[in-house]
Amino acid sequence: MRLFFASFAALALWGGAFAQGQPTYGLNSFAFTGVTNDTGGTFGPVHTLNSDFSETGGFVSQTGSGAFQGLNSNGDSSTLVFSGQSSASASYGRLRARARGELSNPFYNSANEPYLIPDPGGSGNLVVNPNGTPDRFLSVGQAQFFDKFNYGGDFSNVSGTVKVDFWYRVSGQLSGDQSYISLLVRNDDDSDAFLRQSNGSTTIVNEIWTTKKFVIGADRSLNHILTLISQFDSGSTLYLPEGQDVVGSAEFQNTVTLERMNLYDGNDNLITGWTVTGDSGTDYSSAVPEPMTMTVLAGLGMIVARRRRAKKA
Repeated sequence: MRLFFASFAALALWGGAFAQGQPTYGLNSFAFTGVTNDTGGTFGPVHTLNSDFSETGGFVSQTGSGAFQGLNSNGDSSTLVFSGQSSASASYGRLRARARGELSNPFYNSANEPYLIPDPGGSGNLVVNPNGTPDRFLSVGQAQFFDKFNYGGDFSNVSGTVKVDFWYRVSGQLSGDQSYISLLVRNDDDSDAFLRQSNGSTTIVNEIWTTKKFVIGADRSLNHILTLISQFDSGSTLYLPEGQDVVGSAEFQNTVTLERMNLYDGNDNLITGWTVTGDSGTDYSSAVPEPMTMTVLAGLGMIVARRRRAKKA
């Protein structure tokens, strides 16, 4: 049996990515199907039915399934079946992940015993309770890249703090129920997030996510981490229609891509004539706007500002 503590494995991976003495760049990809018990909307230890992991961001894929018995809301013995498939891969500036879950005959009864319990043998570990019933089911594909961005150029005439935002193109689709996509970006000690949820039908996602502005340090560098999570998460079966099958998928293997960075001065004016390199050696020059593009963006910013002032007037 394999256990891990989740609120999506991303949080664990985030924590040590830029710890002192650790690499300043890297890739990883992770896929798993698992079951657990909901505890007031959250979950901790997850029993993995199957998983795959790459510490270099290589393509990972897995399929896991299981049948679980317990009492339904009427107190009758019932069996539910869960199956999940997911995959993921990562490269610098581009992430891919997908997940699908199918839950047949869901039920809930508070009298059911928890699926994971402390080891009766006293090992201190959690073990599967042969009489227990899980009530939350997950299939997750996760991809992550992290890199230290180093910004070059003449900043001697730049007033105030230098800031940067990131433009990520998000392309994929959400289908069915209980499926989600999460993008989590962290720059040094600050973060931002992009979230989308399925609505029972098929939703095509093809948009640019522009993050908030992040402060670049005096050394003109920024530790950047991006994590993509595609997932099926049933939530507690307490809130699902009993006996009604639930199917959902998050298909984002085509892809999440870094398309642009913009630098700003302390007055939010666009900065031109800068460069960026990564400690990984990756060429991010395609994300640096051309001078003509910068002029257009600045013009659009002035138009928006005028309109805002006109509305206030």
